[in-house]
Amino acid sequence: MKLSVIIPTHNRSEILKTTLQKILEQEGVEFEVIVVDDGSTDDTHEVAKLMSNPMGARNNVPILYIHQEATHQGVARNRGVEVATGEIIVFIGDDIFVEPGFLEQHL
Repeated sequence: MKLSVIIPTHNRSEILKTTLQKILEQEGVEFEVIVVDDGSTDDTHEVAKLMSNPMGARNNVPILYIHQEATHQGVARNRGVEVATGEIIVFIGDDIFVEPGFLEQHL
């Protein structure tokens, strides 16, 4: 069973980088990551692109980056759900540093 991890973000590229690092360390579960950028003007796009192919990654987790006009976090979440391919949706904030086993426990 595949999970879709949806992360709405806005102008928090530095903290998003750590959030993505932590989620990409998850093992034992098939998942995708969807970053929905809610109108950022910083380097969020570059961070998502860089993290989509991190050197030394243990798994090949797809990261889908979506940029939209600045609206609201709820709209960003809904946009992520629209494109998600997982059977289970997991929402996390752009400042949530998950522990090992986080996705396995959700599954």
